[in-house]
Amino acid sequence: MRALADELNAHEGELTEASAQAVFESVLARFNLKLGQLAQPVRVAITGGTVSPGIYEVIGVLGKRRTVDRLNAAVRLIESAK
Repeated sequence: MRALADELNAHEGELTEASAQAVFESVLARFNLKLGQLAQPVRVAITGGTVSPGIYEVIGVLGKRRTVDRLNAAVRLIESAK
């Protein structure tokens, strides 16, 4: 999740559904993950629930700053529980 937050943050300009998908695909390939292995934890981190509209749509609506902030907050929460 940290890698996704970092890549989203590094993305130039605002995030669209298409650019969010491209960033997701990059992270998935780098870590050899399937979409569900990343999308479901990200969905919980940014929406607070397990059901939502498409993850790329949600990121597009929330925008880069709010998405990255929520992902970073989730990473901090997970790390503090260790």
